[in-house]
Amino acid sequence: MKNVVITGSTRGIGFALARDFLRLGHNVVVSGRSASASSKASDELNRSGIEGRAIGIACDVQELVQLQALWDGAATQLGSVDIWINNAGQAHGTHRFWEQPTDRIEGVIGTNLIGLMLACHVAINGMLKQKHGAIYNLSGFGRNGMQRAGMSIYGTSKRGVDYLTKSVAKELSDTGILMCEMNPGMIVTDMLREGYETSVQDPELVRRTYNMLSDMPEDAADFLVKRILANTKNGILINRQPRYRVVLRLLKGLMGGRSREVFKP
Repeated sequence: MKNVVITGSTRGIGFALARDFLRLGHNVVVSGRSASASSKASDELNRSGIEGRAIGIACDVQELVQLQALWDGAATQLGSVDIWINNAGQAHGTHRFWEQPTDRIEGVIGTNLIGLMLACHVAINGMLKQKHGAIYNLSGFGRNGMQRAGMSIYGTSKRGVDYLTKSVAKELSDTGILMCEMNPGMIVTDMLREGYETSVQDPELVRRTYNMLSDMPEDAADFLVKRILANTKNGILINRQPRYRVVLRLLKGLMGGRSREVFKP
């Protein structure tokens, strides 16, 4: 049985990951920025009759004090933290960089990169003290250097996450602590819907592309959870949607394959 902490897990892919860990008999701390959302999510998970135990602890990942409290609360209530997943994130509409409000720059970079770095700092120090643990950072568009108009801020944040994960994994190589990355692919969440607001692309083309490439959170969670639990290697990328699968989906959609309507703006 593993004890798992997932930031940004009161909804979307984080909530789906929590549910799958619990179904397999593991304990999970779900966390959002508000105490009410965190408690509501843990209560919903516990009422569903799954095997594990869910605990709700609020945390804004941009606040170091709250991240430390999240670690301390999880370690105290569960005894240890075996897996820490940095899932909390922000997105933005697909607009040109200079047309984005500056608070979106602060929010996206502050959560996706700086908040993730602070979370890694807290989790690594906690895991070094307990002498075990694994950290998984959520990847996304921009990780591999791919660029697209309107995605400058978000893509920069995920490129940074990729560099951080790889470099810190090397630093942890002789400690027994794992630092890894995971890519769920395009998932239908509130973040994806926010990205549908666009001034640089045809909205209908965006909608069609999202329907060709995206999946629901529960589709990705099963894949990711099983591979996280089975993994023993440091520095790996668990990639649910590698480039060849993206290309195959696009080709299938463009050649008149069965229409998918998983994304609804």
